[in-house]
Amino acid sequence: MSELAAPTQSEVPEALRAGREAFVRHAWSEAFEQLTQADAVTTLDGPDLESLAIAAFFAGHADLRVGIAERAFAAYQHEGDVIRAAHTALQIAAVFVLRGKYSVATAWTRRAERLLEGQAESVGVEMCVVAADRAGAF
Repeated sequence: MSELAAPTQSEVPEALRAGREAFVRHAWSEAFEQLTQADAVTTLDGPDLESLAIAAFFAGHADLRVGIAERAFAAYQHEGDVIRAAHTALQIAAVFVLRGKYSVATAWTRRAERLLEGQAESVGVEMCVVAADRAGAF
């Protein structure tokens, strides 16, 4: 199977470019609107979905955050980025902790733990969160 070349700057939809720029400026509503438009016309990758989830939260659409973050998690897994997938899983777990849905939070934490098994020590912070969960801190 051959890999597809990354799109050139001219091939990136305008809404995606505008959404990325708005995100960098912390123009949350604009970033949310533009990234949502881009999501409707192209497949967003992990980082863009993660940005969309963050923008959704800060633009007042917190109810959409977890669903988008779950898509980012899946995209990171598909892209083979286990560190970002684990990080995203822990962010999702934190949302469920705040909602008082501890069993769902634990499931997401376990996903992160499985992804991080055998990884280099540079993921120590994420592993500390996993260890804290096991100790009952969450």
